[in-house]
Amino acid sequence: MENKERVCIFIDGSNFYHRLRKDIGDISVDLQKLSNELCGKDRRLIRTYYYNAPLDMI
Repeated sequence: MENKERVCIFIDGSNFYHRLRKDIGDISVDLQKLSNELCGKDRRLIRTYYYNAPLDMI
Protein backbone atom coordinates (compact mmCIF):
# COMPACT_ATOMS: atom_id res chain seq x y z
CA MET A 1 0.00 0.00 0.00
CA GLU A 2 1.30 3.41 -0.95
CA ASN A 3 2.02 5.88 1.81
CA LYS A 4 1.05 9.00 -0.15
CA GLU A 5 -0.65 12.04 1.30
CA ARG A 6 -4.39 11.90 0.51
CA VAL A 7 -6.16 14.90 -1.01
CA CYS A 8 -9.79 16.01 -1.42
CA ILE A 9 -10.43 19.07 -3.58
CA PHE A 10 -13.38 21.40 -3.00
CA ILE A 11 -14.39 23.74 -5.82
CA ASP A 12 -16.79 26.60 -5.18
CA GLY A 13 -18.81 26.34 -8.39
CA SER A 14 -20.19 29.86 -8.48
CA ASN A 15 -16.89 31.63 -7.90
CA PHE A 16 -15.07 29.27 -10.25
CA TYR A 17 -17.62 29.80 -13.04
CA HIS A 18 -17.74 33.61 -12.75
CA ARG A 19 -13.97 33.95 -12.51
CA LEU A 20 -13.46 31.80 -15.61
CA ARG A 21 -16.07 33.77 -17.51
CA LYS A 22 -14.54 37.11 -16.51
CA ASP A 23 -10.84 36.30 -16.92
CA ILE A 24 -10.84 33.76 -19.74
CA GLY A 25 -14.24 34.01 -21.40
CA ASP A 26 -14.48 30.24 -21.71
CA ILE A 27 -16.15 28.20 -19.02
CA SER A 28 -15.41 24.71 -20.33
CA VAL A 29 -12.96 22.97 -18.01
CA ASP A 30 -12.03 19.32 -17.62
CA LEU A 31 -12.41 19.03 -13.85
CA GLN A 32 -10.66 15.65 -13.76
CA LYS A 33 -7.55 17.10 -15.40
CA LEU A 34 -7.69 20.18 -13.17
CA SER A 35 -8.01 18.02 -10.06
CA ASN A 36 -5.08 15.85 -11.09
CA GLU A 37 -2.92 18.92 -11.73
CA LEU A 38 -3.84 20.45 -8.36
CA CYS A 39 -3.17 17.20 -6.56
CA GLY A 40 0.18 16.50 -8.17
CA LYS A 41 1.89 13.16 -8.68
CA ASP A 42 3.24 12.82 -5.15
CA ARG A 43 -0.21 12.74 -3.53
CA ARG A 44 -3.29 10.54 -3.92
CA LEU A 45 -6.51 12.20 -5.08
CA ILE A 46 -9.43 10.80 -3.09
CA ARG A 47 -12.27 12.89 -4.48
CA THR A 48 -13.19 16.24 -6.02
CA TYR A 49 -16.27 18.05 -4.78
CA TYR A 50 -17.84 20.69 -7.00
CA TYR A 51 -20.48 22.48 -5.03
CA ASN A 52 -22.99 25.19 -5.76
CA ALA A 53 -25.90 26.62 -3.83
CA PRO A 54 -28.93 28.57 -5.02
CA LEU A 55 -29.28 32.11 -3.80
CA ASP A 56 -32.54 33.10 -2.16
CA MET A 57 -33.71 36.02 -4.25
CA ILE A 58 -36.52 38.02 -2.71
